[in-house]
Formats: sequence, structure tokens, C-alpha cells
Amino acid sequence: PTTGATTIRASGNEQIVLDGPFAETKEQLLGLYIVDCDSLEEVIDFAKRMKEGEAVTFEIRPLRIFEKGVLPETAKVAS
Repeated sequence: PTTGATTIRASGNEQIVLDGPFAETKEQLLGLYIVDCDSLEEVIDFAKRMKEGEAVTFEIRPLRIFEKGVLPETAKVAS
């Protein structure tokens, strides 16, 4: 859900981490990276390293992988 998003944006020489999907309309999806990390903090550190020297905004969202024929535990219906 959008409530699970974290945004990293530049403010001068500082990088600010915000809770929520706060990308401007003109900043919407121009590219997509999928990274496998153990924690949100690890993803934030990775994104900060990627955007060094760049004036970009990253919106980080959790991702669930679905495999063909396999339902996630939360989607299974009790019989």
C-alpha cells in the first residue's frame, strides 16, 4: 500500500528520509529498481549511495514476490 512507502529526497547537500509517498507528479516513475535487502535501513543506505551527486527522489516501497501456483500465507483461506 502507499502507506508503506518511504521517500528520500535531496535538500541542499543533505538527504532527507520521509515516511510516505511524497513524490511530486513530475517525479513519478521514470525508472524502477528492485533490491533485496534485510531491512528498510539497508534499503535507505543503498538508495543514498545510488543518488550521490544526483538530484533525484527515490520512493521506496515494499514488494511481495508471487510465484505461479503458490499463495502467500496471508492469502490462504481457512477450510
